[in-house]
Amino acid sequence: MPIDTAAKRRSASGVGHRIGGRGVTPDASEPAAWRQQAGWGYSGIPAGESAPEPGGGGAVLATFRVTPSGSPAAPQLYIGPDLNVHYRGARDEADDTYLNAGTCTFVVEDADGATVYSGACDYVTGSDGDYRGVIDGPTLAPELAEDAYYTVRLTFAQGDYDDERTLTLRAAYRGRS
Repeated sequence: MPIDTAAKRRSASGVGHRIGGRGVTPDASEPAAWRQQAGWGYSGIPAGESAPEPGGGGAVLATFRVTPSGSPAAPQLYIGPDLNVHYRGARDEADDTYLNAGTCTFVVEDADGATVYSGACDYVTGSDGDYRGVIDGPTLAPELAEDAYYTVRLTFAQGDYDDERTLTLRAAYRGRS
């Protein structure tokens, strides 16, 4: 039997039939927590909140990640090794100028919101709005419980520009999934 109509294609793919749970397409009727978990949001902008208005005196564009030294981005907060905190390409969205004189700090918080580690990211000399900090692995390791979730909260400020980014990561030993 050919699948030659839109109704047949939807039926064959299961689209439109949410048997067994919620779908993954953006749906404003779903709770904000579900949309955030499903990835229906943007980095630094929780689902259910709006993005900053361009030119509004505070819109900062940048990327944020935490990585083990010499490794690509990891979905875990590794227990033991030093970890790099990257805040890259901080720039004013209104006039596209890089923010190279800011203050950039971060904290690692447990599930109760208690700070278990804090540090600062220094401006990378000669870069375009890049900042880098290091989480000292041996100092942080005793504070982490394997398989527990922690939030890395980064705050950036320069003049009238403020930005806050968060990552929620699971603590794990390297080599274990």
